[in-house]
Amino acid sequence: MREILFRGKRMDNGEWVYGTPFFSQNACKMIYAVALHPDFVDEGNVYYSEANAVDSSTIGQFTGLIDKTGKKIFEGDILFDGVQNYEVKYSPSSSGFEAFGKGEDGIWSLYHLAHKGNCGREIEITGNVYDNPELLCEKDVKA
Repeated sequence: MREILFRGKRMDNGEWVYGTPFFSQNACKMIYAVALHPDFVDEGNVYYSEANAVDSSTIGQFTGLIDKTGKKIFEGDILFDGVQNYEVKYSPSSSGFEAFGKGEDGIWSLYHLAHKGNCGREIEITGNVYDNPELLCEKDVKA
């Protein structure tokens, strides 16, 4: 079963937090466990102990895939496959995550790209669209 996890940037300090988003008092917040202490667990349920306001435009879901270094791939990440950068987005038309690039390498199923289906290339997270938007403007590497 795929892990359901989200991330978002905190409003107060810009740091990434990971957990479950919810809306409260006209603000989007991310709840997460800061410690798994016995007092927070009851019959297998974890009681989350902290919530921080996050910028709702930065919330992205974990895709269920990892890059070649073992890092979790989220919506909004920028991936490099040795040839070009791709932006990870959810596509309602395909009901899945896709990697959007430029030129003839255009759009790939993220699953296909992450599993060496793309001519044996391996992908690596090089940044994200919130912290490193300039990576999407860089020219492709010529193979």
